[in-house]
Amino acid sequence: MGRMKEKSLYGEKEEPQRIAGYFHADRRILEDLGMWVPTMDGPCPNGCSSSCSVTPKRDKILWYCHRCGVGGSPIDAYMHHHELEFPAAMTELKRRYGIGYVPTPPSIVPERRQVKLEPTDREVPPIDEIYVNGRPRTTLYSRSLHTATFRDVAPALVDGKLRAMGVVRFDTGRKKQISQCHYDGTKWVSKALRVEPRPIYRMFDISVAPPEKLVVIVEGEKCMHAAQAALPDAIVTTSVGGCKAVRLAHWECLQGTTNIVVIPDIGSPDYAAHIQHRLPQARVFNLTGANGYDIADWLKDNNGLELAEMLSNGEKNGSL
Repeated sequence: MGRMKEKSLYGEKEEPQRIAGYFHADRRILEDLGMWVPTMDGPCPNGCSSSCSVTPKRDKILWYCHRCGVGGSPIDAYMHHHELEFPAAMTELKRRYGIGYVPTPPSIVPERRQVKLEPTDREVPPIDEIYVNGRPRTTLYSRSLHTATFRDVAPALVDGKLRAMGVVRFDTGRKKQISQCHYDGTKWVSKALRVEPRPIYRMFDISVAPPEKLVVIVEGEKCMHAAQAALPDAIVTTSVGGCKAVRLAHWECLQGTTNIVVIPDIGSPDYAAHIQHRLPQARVFNLTGANGYDIADWLKDNNGLELAEMLSNGEKNGSL
């Protein structure tokens, strides 16, 4: 194989054509995402307000966000930015850049392990500290965990062992800040549980409820709290992590439930469509308003309206 000169961040050097091809392929993704900048600290593809470090190596480029605790190859960045799984991301990349485009495969983020998931009424400890890189921390984003807006927990038996997904949310007044964690059997650890499927909130309540019990699926933890306050007699749930994790959620635990209503945010049609594909008995109620409008906003704007009555009188699909 011939050799060519590749101009990298570290100047002119000799590289095999194959390695140069990988390097340029990775760089094209980061350029399109706005992450390839002279300072090598472009915006985080996960959507947080922090910047992430980009590290070019001999045959690949890696990135890492120290605030989110996520990172990987440029294809991981593409998956996070567009909220896609690996097969869908590869299909889009081939369509966008051509069949000959070969990015570095995901390298830091491990594959999700297929598990058997069962509901449980066993309790897990509250999220008072999270282990990050082996060290316990009682603060995130320089804020005490006890001051978080929400600290939501979704426990389950994963292959017979007690595990849980957790989400900590801070509302700073400017932008929400969210961190995922998981309970490994002894402590809360930073980052999401790398299994499939993932538990959803209130799985045990769903398992012991009668089939006709109203179960409302909303998008995100904020909407779950708002809808639960407005529907005290119903079970309100969501996928841990909101719309980004809808395909990973264990919706099959609702197969025996006959009264399911999905209320997606405006601008997220795939959320309801995916749930209705897996739960054909589910009804969808769409909101009307601007992009990003959700059920929490609707409840604020329609204080006093009886949401439960509106949902019970709906057809297969309806609107609010």
